Amino acid sequence: MTTAADGARSSQVLQKSFLFASMPNDQREAIASRAELLHFPAGAIVFHEGDAGDCFFIVVEGHVAIFSTNEETGEMARR
Repeated sequence: MTTAADGARSSQVLQKSFLFASMPNDQREAIASRAELLHFPAGAIVFHEGDAGDCFFIVVEGHVAIFSTNEETGEMARR
């Protein structure tokens, strides 16, 4: 469940994001009210290649590494 503090934090994050900064406040707030703040430990897998694209992530702190599988060789490569 999203708390008021989470909603406020989400709103701040969206305001700083180039994708949402120029969006009208009411639209940005509507998105922020549905956002969830998630925390992942180092090394966690957040999603897998081929998963349904039913959400998106904004990295607020830390780093992300993206890997994909070469369909011809089956090898994993960092992108």
